Formats: sequence, structure tokens, C-alpha cells
Amino acid sequence: MLTTLEKLNMQKGQIQARIDKLKFREKEANRKAETRRKIVAGAAFLKFISETKNEPIAHQVWSACLQRMNEKDKSLFTNEIFKRNLDNNPIKEYGNSS
Repeated sequence: MLTTLEKLNMQKGQIQARIDKLKFREKEANRKAETRRKIVAGAAFLKFISETKNEPIAHQVWSACLQRMNEKDKSLFTNEIFKRNLDNNPIKEYGNSS
């Protein structure tokens, strides 16, 4: 037969397991929300760039973004929108102006 102390320690373990499970679920939900925010913001940004590709602001913003990317990430953007030379503000490979 279990002593009162043993019973309380068992309950304590069960409660801690429930707490840990809830913390994990909360952390996972926060991670998924952060990922979704990044996807939505990225999609909005790409739409902005594609709709304003002939405007100088698009070139400036895109260039600033590319400067913050590593080469592997830059290689994801091979679409002509991002490589095209446009009017008075040429964008070369990966959008770097020279």
C-alpha cells in the first residue's frame, strides 16, 4: 500500500506531465503562428514587388532584402521578376544593382 507521501509524489508527477504537455502545445502553437506570419508577410511582399516592379521603390526594397540573404536563400528567387533589367534602375543577377 502506498503512503500519503508516495501518493502525493505520484500526483505531482502526473500534474507535472500535464503542465509539460500544455507548455509544449503552447510553444508549438506559437511556432506555427510565427511561421504563418512569415508566410503571409512574404506573400504580401512578393505581390508588392511584382505589382511595382517598374518603380524605384521596388528596386530599393528588393535590393535591401537581398543584402540580408545568404546565397542559398537568394537562389530561391530565380523568377524573371527578380532578375530583369528595368528602365533606369537595372537589377542584375539576384537584384544587386551596380
